[in-house]
Amino acid sequence: MPEYTLRNVDPSLWSRFTERANREGWPIKPLFVQLMDSYATGEFTPSTPAPRELPEYAWLRSHYKALAQTTGFMSADAQLQWELLVRRIVDSAAGMSYPLLDNVPISKRPEILRWLNRTSNLEVRHSLTLRAIAHIGEGPDLRTNRRAFQYEVLGLPPAQQAWIADYNGGWRILRVINGKQGDWEGPHETKDDALETLARTLENEAGTVDDLQTVQLKSWSAVLLAIRRLAIPLGRERGVQFGAVAESQADDGSRRFTIMAAKGAFVMRLLSDHAVECHWEMAAGNAWYCRYQIEPDGSWRGPFAKGAHNRQIVGADAVAREIIDAWLVEVVPHH
Repeated sequence: MPEYTLRNVDPSLWSRFTERANREGWPIKPLFVQLMDSYATGEFTPSTPAPRELPEYAWLRSHYKALAQTTGFMSADAQLQWELLVRRIVDSAAGMSYPLLDNVPISKRPEILRWLNRTSNLEVRHSLTLRAIAHIGEGPDLRTNRRAFQYEVLGLPPAQQAWIADYNGGWRILRVINGKQGDWEGPHETKDDALETLARTLENEAGTVDDLQTVQLKSWSAVLLAIRRLAIPLGRERGVQFGAVAESQADDGSRRFTIMAAKGAFVMRLLSDHAVECHWEMAAGNAWYCRYQIEPDGSWRGPFAKGAHNRQIVGADAVAREIIDAWLVEVVPHH
């Protein structure tokens, strides 16, 4: 059976929920199943509308967080909260963006404030990293007070690119999806705020997969794409330097992915969407060889990786991380 994970739940809400369930004799899983069935059949309808995402106002989040720490802000009505938010924006580097807030209809402002409140304390987990690609400085050689003002975002899904740059009052995000370029979005107070906004956007674009996640392995094509996306940033996290991740075609026409590392190259060749072979290439020849297989129940098996050994049903990103960790962090450096 697939496994599901519910994340980012208010601890006080969870406490109240479980206390009532315990009081009325409901085990948590049967209670969830009953609620899901009642909603699916139309017997139960939530008392409030479904929450809407408002990513165009994500750049306000850091300002809202700061105001939320001040005395009286959270108890103020929506009109006063909005006025305080506008004042903070006007006094910041993003002051030229004041008209964007002034033009928001009065009827919509409470909804934006509620969305900022709902999302400000939610943890976002991601593997995105930044690579500086442009710098500015002072003096004849531009070395004085030199700093990066534009970054490329690494670790994005396939067919996506993104950059974060400091200009026009703050840090802004530019995305390219399937070759189509969007507009610069922002301005955020810091580059980390902008990166968090991008990570939240990617999470929301994935539907409910990250909030109520179906963790079932589907195909090695998805795993190999995840390895290509995650290998370099994950290696950096683990202190292992990976030179490049590339896709090529083997002699028999099959797809082949290669991760270049300090002691050689890790090669994965796609046999089918249900099987992939791996080997570690060194100057003296191949040191290890193995095969991973997806089973009919969606689990996977093979050596070294913990999830494969235990035949756990996990998602493509999790499998990619386990393979990278197992081979390039644990196995290879010790042989």
